[in-house]
Amino acid sequence: GEAPFVDCSITPDDGLEEAASPTLVISLSPRGRSAEGERSLKDFLAMGEPRKGLILERLAHALDGEHSAVANDSLRLRLSADPCFDRERDLVHPLHMMLERSGLENASFHLVSMRLYGAHSGAERFSRLLEANVCAHISKDNWLVSRGDKPGRFSLFAVGASRESIGEMMESLRERFAHCCRERGEELYPAFRWEIAFSRDPNGCTDSQQRAALEALI
Repeated sequence: GEAPFVDCSITPDDGLEEAASPTLVISLSPRGRSAEGERSLKDFLAMGEPRKGLILERLAHALDGEHSAVANDSLRLRLSADPCFDRERDLVHPLHMMLERSGLENASFHLVSMRLYGAHSGAERFSRLLEANVCAHISKDNWLVSRGDKPGRFSLFAVGASRESIGEMMESLRERFAHCCRERGEELYPAFRWEIAFSRDPNGCTDSQQRAALEALI
């Protein structure tokens, strides 16, 4: 019931008007003292890391950005608002991480590929709308979402979900996306297709076709 310890503001980076892609600045500053008294904002955000700022460095690096400390115990994250697709970072690394997690939890793993089709005009607009729906609809801890190499393409990584539950969720997402398009007054809007590109059962068994698909992804 208390006021948050950290103030957060997000603004466009007006100092980089000629940059190739738009940039956002996330500013974090302390609002009074933390509940534990003397800890600084850097201590608070270090979350037990021996080297302060390491977590924020990793976060900024993963998002194609950089972080810096400013006066009054404040921090600043400068991030690209439209990061380019990086195959290693956006596909291969999450794939390895979620495969490892499925092994540790003895749970199934599925890689779902989805893309818009029929979005010849307004592709960027519909891609942003679909992305917002995907991120809002898939917010569980056992899911990861990544943009694909082209607008309107996404990779979804799922641990512990059945094929049936994935199908139900994707149909629900389809209805949600169509509803949002109609709410915005779109008379014609694209649909999206999805498929489970790779699966592994809790025992880590895959057939030869699935192994070939995994090797092609890696």
